[in-house]
Amino acid sequence: MFELKKLVSLGLVATGALAAVSAATIAQAQERTIRASLVVSKEHSLGVGLTSFAQCVGQKSGGKLKVQPFFDGSLGADAAVLQQLRTGSVDILVTATSYMATVAPAAGVFDLPFLFADEKEADAIVVFEMQRRVAQETHCAFLNMFTAMGGEGTMARWHEGRKHLVGGDLTHPNAEGSQTVGTLLYMALMESYHGYCERNTK
Repeated sequence: MFELKKLVSLGLVATGALAAVSAATIAQAQERTIRASLVVSKEHSLGVGLTSFAQCVGQKSGGKLKVQPFFDGSLGADAAVLQQLRTGSVDILVTATSYMATVAPAAGVFDLPFLFADEKEADAIVVFEMQRRVAQETHCAFLNMFTAMGGEGTMARWHEGRKHLVGGDLTHPNAEGSQTVGTLLYMALMESYHGYCERNTK
């Protein structure tokens, strides 16, 4: 059983690149069902992203890894599912930082108003480092989506490009953008799993 037991996404955002997963990585994967909880509906942008992620995982792992999404809070409210995440009965929880603060107080920094002059200053000073610290404290995986999707200005480029991957609000990915998000999440999951396999076969 690999170490990536829990993956907390503090919000699915668009990412900018698709890449191939090596055959060796897929070959080393063991069969596993990953339970993922989301309080909103399947039709919500987060639901679309989670569905795309599940499809991508199944396809690229040859069916060895299966993501089982639970929508509409069917496993309970976020606060209750967070406890299930800690015990290992749930593997993925898409939630807000306010709930994370109940188990990792440092996460509460994201809910402090007027702390920074603008988003750029917040990102540069604390956001990603605090996310990484909270993930480490709660034994969760961490993926810097901002960097992975191309950094500053990516959402505008996604909207203005030949293929529109985000909506006019420059925040929520559409169906094609969600597929890209799912692919990146899958790649991060498999990269961590592949690294675990290499460390434990030496």
